[in-house]
Amino acid sequence: MATRIRAAHSEGNHVIALLGNAHASREKGRRSMPDYEPAGYLLKDLAPHSVYVGGPAGTAWVCAPECGVISIPGNRFVGGRKSYVLAEELVPGYDGIYAERTTASIPAID
Repeated sequence: MATRIRAAHSEGNHVIALLGNAHASREKGRRSMPDYEPAGYLLKDLAPHSVYVGGPAGTAWVCAPECGVISIPGNRFVGGRKSYVLAEELVPGYDGIYAERTTASIPAID
């Protein structure tokens, strides 16, 4: 993932990459995997702006392994915050938190 983003960037492109929270972090390691190197960490030299997405409880369309609408619990980092807030010390490895309720969007093509 980081290799492909870096290649697109090196061609002079402005890159906006939508990654899951674990992949977007600029910090090495996860609680269960201290040696994990996410794409954000591997791209730190490009100074990426990393946003953690997580808000109040909502729904999402997920395929894991069956596809369908699932409930998403409220995120422990956002509390009552809404919209975009600076991550500061709340979530290390990120510049900000996008904290809005999500609503599942069923795919246009099944």
